[in-house]
Parts: sequence; structure tokens; C-alpha cells
Amino acid sequence: MTNEPAKELFRRYYVARTLTVPALAQREFGFGFESKIDYRHKAFGSEGEFNDFMRREAPLYASYSTARYSLPAARPMPRKGSLGTDLVFDLDKTYESEHPDSHNAIACERCLSRSRDDALRFLEEFLIADFGFKKSDVAVNFSGNKGFHFHVRTAAVQPLSSLARKQLCDYAGGFEVSGETLLETLGEGKAAVLRSPQPGDGGWRGKFYSSALGIAQNATQESLQENGLTKGKAAKFMEQKAVVVSAIERGKWDYLPWSLDFWRKIADDTVRAHRVELDKPVSFDLARLIRIPGTLHGSSGLVAKPVDDLAKFEPLKDALAFSGRERQAVVCDHDVSFDFGGQTLDVRAGVTVELPLSASLLLYCRGVAKPAG
Repeated sequence: MTNEPAKELFRRYYVARTLTVPALAQREFGFGFESKIDYRHKAFGSEGEFNDFMRREAPLYASYSTARYSLPAARPMPRKGSLGTDLVFDLDKTYESEHPDSHNAIACERCLSRSRDDALRFLEEFLIADFGFKKSDVAVNFSGNKGFHFHVRTAAVQPLSSLARKQLCDYAGGFEVSGETLLETLGEGKAAVLRSPQPGDGGWRGKFYSSALGIAQNATQESLQENGLTKGKAAKFMEQKAVVVSAIERGKWDYLPWSLDFWRKIADDTVRAHRVELDKPVSFDLARLIRIPGTLHGSSGLVAKPVDDLAKFEPLKDALAFSGRERQAVVCDHDVSFDFGGQTLDVRAGVTVELPLSASLLLYCRGVAKPAG
């Protein structure tokens, strides 16, 4: 059954604004009133037509194709006539396992903060530094629920194959790099050569180089032991610390032959610290539908909001559909407590309480509340 209290507020939201969609007439649209996509193969000829639909139907979920088509409403898929596909990444990981005792299923600021940190790292370290996109090439928006979406709509990415898109996701996930590949011994005996990161390297080699050099420069007996060296080897490292740092600065990693396993561990730690887990099918499925920026998410009532400054973005303050001034009385079927819009809200089961309208909408979408009366 459609969530009527949420649907009413969704309609109010859409009536009050006009949404824009890049290349709208070339997109396929899909909508959901109970599940995320109840039907698809919908097309619109203009933004006016699209916005009239949103105001009239107020879907709980609204998505559009990452692909562009000559006939976006045609069926089956081959009849649509692909004109290219935007490069889209979805970072939608859950972080509950990192803080199971404090995770809040209604609205978890810790999960959202971790997601934002991963999103910022993906933008700066991978999309810009490693993949070479300009910041202006990348449109970032909050997904409306748990994570972030990244849209690259330049002409250069439109013909990329499904495999190429998957490879970009695998690269960001660090699936093919490790201590063994970043510090690789080629040959045997006296002919053995250590293939290792050098000053000025980019990509994963550069990430490891910067991390390892910093560890060497700031090394203490305690930090080296914490990173796996025995007390004796840590002492020897400290005795020759200046020489080791100088060697690494020149790209020489075998000055202390017994330290190779130590550096490989540091490399593995670097990969774990910098890798970003993406929802790969969103990127490599060329017929994928994804949340329309600016629409509401039916599981939260939050806005899939475009984000200009990821470092400062706070979803539970910045992605609210309504201002904090308007309130609505609700009744919950069990006790809930959650942080929302900069305040902690405590609601007892069966007790009528007035909440900010966006908080009431969140509880409707989570299925734990209904309007009072």
C-alpha cells in the first residue's frame, strides 16, 4: 500500500519547486510508489511535462537513465537507440559494522559522516587526481539516503564500454594492488631487481610512496613496533633512520633488506585506508536508472541534493525537504530517539508529539509513525 502520509508531503515538496534534468528528452525515466521502480520506459518531451507529472503523481522514488537515447520510451531496450551513457558512480556503503553499539537505524550521523569522508576521498584522490577529471566535470549529489552519487556527463565518457567502467570501479576499490604488486621483486639471486614506487609516481604507487615516506620520516621505536617490526629491528631502523629516509626519497627500498616485508605491510595498510567501495553495477550497467537529483528518496524523505562543498555537507541539516519552522504532530508505534537537523528528538510509543516537518516525513518513510489524529 502506498505510504499516503509521505506521498502528501512529497506532493507539497514538488508543487513548490521546478526540477531540471540534463538532456531530459533523451532520458528514460522510472518511478516507484511502493518499490524503488514499479515501472520504467517513461519519457518526457519537456521539463514542464516532467514537473507536471511529479506534482500530480508525487512518486516516492524517481529515477532516470544514465544513458541517452534517440527513443527513450521504446521497448525492448535495443529499440531505444543508445546515444551514449554518462559515467556514474554510486557510493552507497553501509558502516553499521564499524559502530554496531551506537548505530541508529532511523538516522545515523556517524554512518553519513563516514560516507561523506569516503565520497570526498573518491572525488579528490580518484576522480580528479587519478582519473584526470576537472572538478567542474563532476556533479556530486547526496543519494537521499545513505551515500553519494557522482555524475560525469562530458562527451568523452559517453562511448565508454561496460568493461572500462567496471575497471575504473575496480581501480578505486584497490582490488588489484597490494604490497606484493607495489614492491615486486623481478628475477632471482644477484640478478633480482626490486620494482618499487619512485618519487613523483601517481596512482596507487604514489599513494603508497607518500604514506611510507611519512612513516619513515616520523618513525619512533613505538610506531615501528606498532606497525609490525620486532623491538630489535625497530631499534636498528631508528639507528639508520636518516639513511633510510634518504634512500626512500631516492626511490631505494632495499637499503635494509629485512625491511621489505615491513614495507609490504605498510603498502597493504595504505590500500585498505585509501580504497573506496562502489556499487559497481550502477557504473557498468549501461541501461541503469539512478536517482534524479533534487527529488526525494522514498526511504527517508531526504533530498537527493546536489552538493557543492562535500567537506561541509551535512545531510541531516542540508538535505531537508522542509524548513525547521513548520511542524506536524505524529504518533510512533515504538520508542525512537535520533539526531536530526542539529537536535536530538525523543519520541515515546503512543504519545503524540509535534516534530519538524522533515523529521515527521523521515519517520513516515521509515514506517514507524503516522500522523496524529
